[in-house]
Amino acid sequence: MRVVFSAGEASGDAYAAALIRSLRAQGFTGDIAGIGGPGAVEAGMRVVARSDDWGAISIIQGILVSPRVLQGVAALKRELSAGERGWFVPIDFGYANVRLAKFARRKGWRVLYFIPPGSWKRDTPARDLPNLCDLIVTPFPWSAETLSAAGAEAHFFGHPLKQLLARSSGGGSFEGLAVLPGSRPHEWAEMAGPFGDAARALGMPIRVGLAPTADAESFRHRYAKHYPPQTEWVRGVSAAVEGARLALVCSGTATLETALRGTPMVIGYRLPRINKVELAILGAVKGFRIPEFVGLPNILLQRSVVPEFVQDNMTVPALIEGLRQVSDPAHVERQREAFREIDAMLGPSDAIDRTAALLLSQIGMR
Repeated sequence: MRVVFSAGEASGDAYAAALIRSLRAQGFTGDIAGIGGPGAVEAGMRVVARSDDWGAISIIQGILVSPRVLQGVAALKRELSAGERGWFVPIDFGYANVRLAKFARRKGWRVLYFIPPGSWKRDTPARDLPNLCDLIVTPFPWSAETLSAAGAEAHFFGHPLKQLLARSSGGGSFEGLAVLPGSRPHEWAEMAGPFGDAARALGMPIRVGLAPTADAESFRHRYAKHYPPQTEWVRGVSAAVEGARLALVCSGTATLETALRGTPMVIGYRLPRINKVELAILGAVKGFRIPEFVGLPNILLQRSVVPEFVQDNMTVPALIEGLRQVSDPAHVERQREAFREIDAMLGPSDAIDRTAALLLSQIGMR
């Protein structure tokens, strides 16, 4: 039996790696191949294409990475067209994975979609996912309800990030500020400098969490001037955030991980200048506006808990003021209480193992 994964970004790669390890731990001995990054490769996946640099936000950034994505999609289609059929497991990354799920079904594969695109939105329609997938495992209860109502066999086992955190030791106690400037190169270009300048102004010890796909030496060489010489550079969100007093975080999955760690934070996000033109066009043509919240903690709670500084509002003085506000003990406690709400909302801490067990039951190993 073959299992083929498709993970297009850093978070998806981490989930693919964990699922692969859980499948192996539960007795699966068949071939595992697919698209992924360093995590999936380390977990033993046979590489069809690497997705280390596929991450993109906005149409323009998507166009810039599209040649690499299309090459990887073509390679995976060749993999799905050859040999014994089995299970295809796309993870988020709807731009490519919905198309690959359609292709896989035509070729006779069964499909388990892990983390369907947009599942964090409470109003995301099911669209054609019920017709594309044999099984769907989603990290949010409202997504499972919507998909089930549309006819899908959808499961909510909890958010997989909770199991990853339970297994991670992080970086231990750190009485300072964790800085997380994103997982994509265009995010580093916009966030790493201002984040460092704001962090340095507070006079606290600083620990920078580098993305798994970042080249640590080149990153430090490019951005070190924004950080004091004693800055600690570590790999991954958990290593930076655990035990930290405060965090300055680029909007994305890292904000949810920081919340689940219970670390008070400020969120910042800014697209490159060229994307301002895109936003203006989308606003004029389709009425698009930047949403009220961009950070997952605020989105999930449907209220403002974490200060957000977005686009032109993401300035060094604004970030400094936000961090000073968050360091107030009363604000710290309000955030931590809200983060406990999120933890309860996201269910059990064994979603990865339960997903692997579900897949193995379909294969006939349970």
